Amino acid sequence: MKKIFLSCMFASMALASATHTVSAADAASADAVPSVDVLTRTLAEKQKNLTALRHKYTYMEHEIVRERDSSGKVTREDKTDYEIRYVKDHTISRMLKKNGEALNTDEQASEDARVQKLLDEAGRTPVPASTVENVLTATRITDVKRITYKNVKALSLEFEPREGFSSRDKAEQLFSHLSGKMIVDEESGDMMHIDAKVATALKVLGGVAGELDVGSLLVIDTTLVNDEVRIAANEKRRILARKLLAKSDTEYELSYSNYKKTGN
Repeated sequence: MKKIFLSCMFASMALASATHTVSAADAASADAVPSVDVLTRTLAEKQKNLTALRHKYTYMEHEIVRERDSSGKVTREDKTDYEIRYVKDHTISRMLKKNGEALNTDEQASEDARVQKLLDEAGRTPVPASTVENVLTATRITDVKRITYKNVKALSLEFEPREGFSSRDKAEQLFSHLSGKMIVDEESGDMMHIDAKVATALKVLGGVAGELDVGSLLVIDTTLVNDEVRIAANEKRRILARKLLAKSDTEYELSYSNYKKTGN
């Protein structure tokens, strides 16, 4: 009887151990971070719908540009307000105010001509990629982690310049020189935050116009609008550049507001 009892007990323990092992394996599988290849494909597939939603909105962009001297002192500051809208999937920005004042007649004429040129080009130029697409295409993902960001289940992607990458447009060219971190909403695939710096110097117009220096930075945060898509909430850029023999340090501080949906 004792042998039978012990046999049953060991069998029960073995079964419990096997059950525990399977459960742990299932849990580990459920929590496993997708491979970079799988993640890249999944995120890329989600961008088309997100872009279509985002392009149904108009909003305001408030830009502050500060120029600093070698000691870091601000030597000039300009404030500009723009209306942002999308035409044929291209971003069209129209200046409304400069340093708090409406545009004068000459400035308005110049702005109208600039906007019309953008409208004309929209129909015959390639559609720009999203920030997520630029990161996935122009950089090399070096690490992926699951995190909780602002109470949202998210993925944190660390990236660096992709060696030998040949860019197709200016956005890809810029991102191909960046290293940093991008955070995306895991469920929707939408970008929540990006924090990056120029890791390898970028020549502007082949070096004729200067060089974007290592250490220049780009930080973007988004906000969820109408519980359907994330749109830029604020952005900061610090452009360290060499223009001919002079160095420049320009800081761009952007914020966004007044999101309005214009389509169904």
